[in-house]
Amino acid sequence: MKIPETINFFKNQVDSSLSNAEMRTCLAFLKVLNNLNDREWSEEDLRKLEGKLKELELDAQTANRRKYLRKKYTALTAFLQKEFSLITQGSYTTMGMVFGMVFGQGLGMTFGVAIDPTMGIALGLSMGTGMGMALGIAIGAYREAAAKKEGRVLA
Repeated sequence: MKIPETINFFKNQVDSSLSNAEMRTCLAFLKVLNNLNDREWSEEDLRKLEGKLKELELDAQTANRRKYLRKKYTALTAFLQKEFSLITQGSYTTMGMVFGMVFGQGLGMTFGVAIDPTMGIALGLSMGTGMGMALGIAIGAYREAAAKKEGRVLA
């Protein structure tokens, strides 16, 4: 399936969508597809991309359309990141926040218990999570800004 055909398919889906969640997924697809359509592609890369769009079988009829489209959107963005190093906006920030929370909790609890065994768990978890999340968001935002300068962020 070619990119303009896929864009038209999702425009028709937005017009006929029943639920808000399904409409948001279709709009996310449209945002990525419009950005891809505006880029210059080599013949080989364009063939890869169109092959992936065809492989996704976006027009298949399923019982839970929103869930099906969400999985296909995730598959497309993973393909774009793997093949072309393209990311969606906010992905590095989100990933940084998640990793910061996980590691912040572990470190906060470790140091909190070492300082005061009774209050250390509560303080360590809360302070470690907050600081880890803030640090993760900062690192993610930095990486995303660098990717945006390189033109690898899909708006």
